[in-house]
Amino acid sequence: MTIQMPDTRPDHSDRSGAHAEISISIATIGDAPALRALHELSLVMLAADAYSPRQIHRLFVTRDTAPPGMIAAGRMLVARRHGFVVGSAGWEPRRFDGQPGAHLRSVFVHPLLTRQGVASALVRAVETRAMERHAIRFTLAATVNAVPLYRRLGYAAVAHGNLDLGDGLSFPVVHMARRVQSAHIDAED
Repeated sequence: MTIQMPDTRPDHSDRSGAHAEISISIATIGDAPALRALHELSLVMLAADAYSPRQIHRLFVTRDTAPPGMIAAGRMLVARRHGFVVGSAGWEPRRFDGQPGAHLRSVFVHPLLTRQGVASALVRAVETRAMERHAIRFTLAATVNAVPLYRRLGYAAVAHGNLDLGDGLSFPVVHMARRVQSAHIDAED
């Protein structure tokens, strides 16, 4: 999958086109180090108003945001621009009231590419892949700063929660959910 994105480089030295392509593909285990670095950069730069440096550090010490099992199963997608990893989104299969669903995780975008459709494209691509396995309900634990994005994508807040980071530290999140009526996502969602 390839999407056109505005070129955000300040010098615009490559004037071959007004837009740079973002490609979305299945992550490989070789992408894991770049994914983890992107995840930390993204959270440090985009969520500094919501989380302390200690909370962010402990999150990455206690959680693997690019789990090898998810990558090996083909359930982690990566966005690339000019060959560099600039975004990710993954999912885990879940069942809700006996029906297939998916829990989205590791949705991160490079700070220079926010509000340009990269996260939306990644979430929709993950939802599409999960729906190929008949998922009709999607959940996620949103960082506080990402709640507006998920609301725009049709997710509703279900509950506020905290991830236990150990050492008496927690990481506030907003649990959100979205249900689709069929195995087709409307492009207008």
